[in-house]
Amino acid sequence: LDLLSRGLELLDQLEAETETQSELRKIFNHRFDVYSERRSLYYITGNLEAGREDARKLLPIARQLPDEPTRLIDALLHYPGVANWSSRAELRSGLPMAREALRLSRQIGDKRREMQSLRRIAAQLFEFEDPSGHEHAEAALAIAREIGDQYTEARILLDLSGIFSWSTDPNLGKEYLKAALPLYRNLDDKVSELDLLNLISLHYERAGDYYRSLVECQQVRVKRAREIGHRLIEASALLACSRAEGIYLGNYKTGLELAKSSQKIYQGTAGERYPLLRMVWIYTALKQFDLAETILKQLQQIRVPAGRDLAEAAWNLAAANLAISKNDEDSLNKALEWMESTIHLLVDRPFISRQIEMAAACKAAIAHLHLARLVTDPQEKNRHNDQALTFSTQAINLYKDFGYSQMFECLSEELLYYHSQALLANLQEEEAAKYLKAAYDEMTQKHLLIPPDTQYRKTYLENIPLHKTLLAAYQTGEPKSKKKAQKHPTKP
Repeated sequence: LDLLSRGLELLDQLEAETETQSELRKIFNHRFDVYSERRSLYYITGNLEAGREDARKLLPIARQLPDEPTRLIDALLHYPGVANWSSRAELRSGLPMAREALRLSRQIGDKRREMQSLRRIAAQLFEFEDPSGHEHAEAALAIAREIGDQYTEARILLDLSGIFSWSTDPNLGKEYLKAALPLYRNLDDKVSELDLLNLISLHYERAGDYYRSLVECQQVRVKRAREIGHRLIEASALLACSRAEGIYLGNYKTGLELAKSSQKIYQGTAGERYPLLRMVWIYTALKQFDLAETILKQLQQIRVPAGRDLAEAAWNLAAANLAISKNDEDSLNKALEWMESTIHLLVDRPFISRQIEMAAACKAAIAHLHLARLVTDPQEKNRHNDQALTFSTQAINLYKDFGYSQMFECLSEELLYYHSQALLANLQEEEAAKYLKAAYDEMTQKHLLIPPDTQYRKTYLENIPLHKTLLAAYQTGEPKSKKKAQKHPTKP
């Protein structure tokens, strides 16, 4: 970075001493290349705002080179709003620029830049939840295959896998990942390898194999990201490690430290909200409610980029979970407001997974169950119990449709357990017992996937509040004669 900055200073000096147009064009071209390279390094090292500033400087330089359309195309493709947007307004202003890049690429017959333009437009349209984003991505994929660019083909497949894994069609995401895997075996690209590990980790999480997700994927990503100096991937991997350690496996102290390490890298950017949200969940589990509330207030001050509704849903879920843990009537009613608002927010949104709706419905059911225990009026008690069953049924039906829970905000055993409690509150005892056993079996199966010689076998059962509650309910709620021995399940 220092050398590149020094190079720009020298180019400024040369420009002041140059009079001929041909020499000036050479200087403009060199300056374009140096800014482009420095922009890339700023992004890799996590200095996003400096990278965005260098990206903005490319366009006026390209305008000084009217006979070199490729410079203009590249400047447009790197401009904030076309790439690395920070707000929905910026994204909206960038879409015409990406389309201009596409038009120019086709005009000069540059297939590679046409492909990159289509990728940029696809990413923008996906952010707007426009289904035509898929068409643009497929068109870019077709060009990558046409020109034999296996690297970009693999990247597009991986991008689509990530998008659809969190959409209403996760099976399509799995198909794109399946298509990407053989291509990656032929590539020697460290960044793509780290992105691939992240998607593999996602599938371990869905299977409840949190230890393998942590050790075989996310800890490897942290190590390799540090080796290549890619700070943003390091921040993302640290965040995923904090999720595995602190949420899934119950090692709260380490999970909190990992979230704080991730926050240091993201600090000052919109991405800072992700580790902060993780801290809210961990502090809530530790019953440090004042710290959780302080961070929730801090989160409301952070500028949110495109995807504001998802950010709102994530905040609502964290706030509702805290309110439920506080377990007073005012807090529980606020939790209901947040969850009902979240469910309404996500209606008919094909590129937002209904897993979020599932989690919100489950939290609403929990809030109603707690309120039913607090209120004294019999009619109000019955109303809350009825609503608890309505919401828990909504959540459990979505869970059955998916076959898994991908949300750390709402574990699969949590869905099953609170559905059993809603059934029990509505005097459906036989059905409630079935779901209580299903919840216990789900928790136990995940527990058996954790190697016995690790600390996580203990923290998973003894630290996570849900697991302590579930274990106690199962041990007191089902006759010992009905319990069956647990067998070690087959690993996914």
